[in-house]
Amino acid sequence: MRAFLERANPQLLVNESQLDPAITPQGLPMADIFNPSGIFLTGATGYLGIFLLEQLIQETKANVYCLVRGANEQESRTRLKQTADIFKVKWTAEFDRRVKLMPETWASRCSASLRSSLTIWQRTLMPSITMARW
Repeated sequence: MRAFLERANPQLLVNESQLDPAITPQGLPMADIFNPSGIFLTGATGYLGIFLLEQLIQETKANVYCLVRGANEQESRTRLKQTADIFKVKWTAEFDRRVKLMPETWASRCSASLRSSLTIWQRTLMPSITMARW
C-alpha cells in the first residue's frame, strides 16, 4: 500500500476521496434505527457475516438484503445455506422468508460507476429500506 501511495498522484487521491457534491442525503427519509424495515448486509457468506445474519434474523423484524456471489438468486441462496451449514447456523423458515438475495449479477451492474450504483440502489432497494440521514 505504501508503494502505491508513493507512486500515486496526490491530487488524484484527494479527488477520489471526496464525494461528488451532487450526492446528498436530501430527500431521504429518516431512519428508524431501532426498528428497521430493511438491512443491507455484505459478507454474509463469511465467518462473521453468517453470524451477523443469524442475529439480525433473531433480533429484528427487518428483511435482510444480502449481496452474495452467484449467477442467479437460487445459486446465491444455495451458497448462503452452505455457509450456514458449515458454521452450524440453523436455517429456518424465517431465513427463507426474510433474507432477500442480491446475486453477483446485481453487484456487477452497480460497479460501473457510483452514479449508476446509486440509480440501481434507488430503484431496487430504496422502496423497501429505511436509510439513515445524518
